[in-house]
Amino acid sequence: MSRSIRLLVAAASVGALTLAVGVTPAVADPASDLRVAVVVGDQELFTDAEHQVSIEIYDASDDAAPMQTIDAGVMATADPFDPGFPVDLPEGDYKVRAIVDGGASGWLVDRLTNDDLMLEEFMHSGFRTPAGFADATTVHFDAAGDSSLGQGLVAVHPQPNSLLGAVFDHEGDILDFDEDGMMEVFPVGGAAPIASAAATAEHRVMLLGDLAPGDYQVRLTGTRTVTPEVGEPFEETVSQWWPMQEDRAFAKTVTVPAGGGHWVGITGNLAEPPAADEPGTLAVIEGTLAVDETVRLVPQLPNSWDDPVLDAWLIENDLQFGTVDWFADGVPIPGAHGAGLVIGPTLEGKQLSAEFDWYGIYGWYPQHDATLPTVAVGPSTLVPLNPAPDPTITGAAEVGQRLTATVGTWGPGAVVKDRQWLRGGVPIDGATANAYTLTADDVGANIAVQVVGSKAGYATTVRVSAELGPVTEGVLTPGTPRITGGNAPRVGTALTANPTTWRPVPVDFAYQWLRDGAPIDGATSAGYTPVPADLGALLSVEITGSKAGYASQVRSVAAAAVVVPGRLTGTKPVIVGTAQVGQELTADTGTWGPAGVQIGYRWLRAGSPIPDATGPSYTLTPADLNRVIRVEVTSSLAGYAANDGSPTLVRSSAGTPRVLP
Repeated sequence: MSRSIRLLVAAASVGALTLAVGVTPAVADPASDLRVAVVVGDQELFTDAEHQVSIEIYDASDDAAPMQTIDAGVMATADPFDPGFPVDLPEGDYKVRAIVDGGASGWLVDRLTNDDLMLEEFMHSGFRTPAGFADATTVHFDAAGDSSLGQGLVAVHPQPNSLLGAVFDHEGDILDFDEDGMMEVFPVGGAAPIASAAATAEHRVMLLGDLAPGDYQVRLTGTRTVTPEVGEPFEETVSQWWPMQEDRAFAKTVTVPAGGGHWVGITGNLAEPPAADEPGTLAVIEGTLAVDETVRLVPQLPNSWDDPVLDAWLIENDLQFGTVDWFADGVPIPGAHGAGLVIGPTLEGKQLSAEFDWYGIYGWYPQHDATLPTVAVGPSTLVPLNPAPDPTITGAAEVGQRLTATVGTWGPGAVVKDRQWLRGGVPIDGATANAYTLTADDVGANIAVQVVGSKAGYATTVRVSAELGPVTEGVLTPGTPRITGGNAPRVGTALTANPTTWRPVPVDFAYQWLRDGAPIDGATSAGYTPVPADLGALLSVEITGSKAGYASQVRSVAAAAVVVPGRLTGTKPVIVGTAQVGQELTADTGTWGPAGVQIGYRWLRAGSPIPDATGPSYTLTPADLNRVIRVEVTSSLAGYAANDGSPTLVRSSAGTPRVLP
């Protein structure tokens, strides 16, 4: 029999799982001797760990010294299902203690009412107080040598004030834990952990000991494989608060009392729980179904173990809720999560139900289930308040407008009045003040305000105003746009459209530049640099302002004048070289603009052009002897002109010395 099936048969929690696995628990027959199993609660739990064990036998009425010490040899101390060491004693009443490796010890404690069934110390969640002689179970041997207890478990906790737990690896075997698991212990309300333990491939159970007395919450972290609809599976790290809670607000408090003790089964399960086979069987809603009452979701055992002690233990410790969502007439109740629900006045006349994640055997066995709907919620049985009149709303039903609630006079005396603004009858998140400013989400909806009055000893009462709406789009207030650089626009000189301030801020802007009223392809940014095609044209820009919930507005602005040519620029050229027949002269043009201008050259001898000398260099000939040489550099570019309006800019160099032979 596999270890997991043995667990389902032997562990008391199996009563909740027989439908799932088809196994019926069996009750062991009393044996003539007592078999003592010893389990050490440390990180080696559920491994093949072994330890030297001594078993001490005490007279049940005398704890001064053991009557007998038995060397049990090396025992498997990490398996709660080990058959144990046989002990046969004369007629009498006894108590039993086991000592591991001559150090840590524990007393035999049998917790169940059914004979020969153990409440497995390490197979169920919960707090264990340190067991002493007075807590130990009295074992009776009769004259025939038969023991009143067929088998018993001695739990040994080697570290004081400890937490023992793990993270399930989601493969379906109860004893397989995540080797990347981590346990972090936080003081209640504290932002940082005060202790942590990490699992390893060898020791996947985590143990934290020597905790100071106090109240704590535990976060468990592990890895899981995610298989997306598209792409390759990948590993991700996720965490939850014990027991199986995404939200720390619903984490249980782990208390280490001044007298010390041990917490077992601090486990996490990060898998997505499957739907239950039989909806409506794993939890029921208990409490009075009336306004102002509190109802609770209570976990149920699908099958009883027929042991009242065990059943109560399982329900109290081993059955846990993860995520809980409450519904009224099948519609989610906003903010209603967790096992408890205070019934508010808006739920009167509605049927309640809950969807929840349910976990058995300290988290290994997860299910997703839903309760059956309850009968309709009744009215409060408390003395009614006397609210009058119903609340009213002032303000315009237009995005951006501020609405104000007038709640009227409530009594008797001081009454707490909570506001909640409604959009189409549904609460608006965070809208709980006396005033509300309409947003884009409200367009087309009707708005109302709900007031809930509460006073100790009186029925909580709700009143809702008449609806205002439907809400229309708001109106933007445009600024006065202008064009920076638009007084004398030139080809090549950047222009910028400035929308100025539109309200309410912020506003998104779109731009379209136009040439003589026609859109310019691609000119849709705030900035635009005129091109040669714009010469003589009047540029303008259309600015469209838009904001969610508001009607868009368009404003235009034109430049103050038509576009004129851009400016050609250039420095005076310099001739480089020796003025001697046969030497080469070169024109150093300096800096000319704008980029892309076409540069031309003309060399001059005594002021007259030299035929065919139109390159950047010129080699002196005998004809240049005793003459002065100059060079003219010209530039031109479509859409640009010199200062005098000429399409070509001309710059002349200084003359050379007279050319030498």
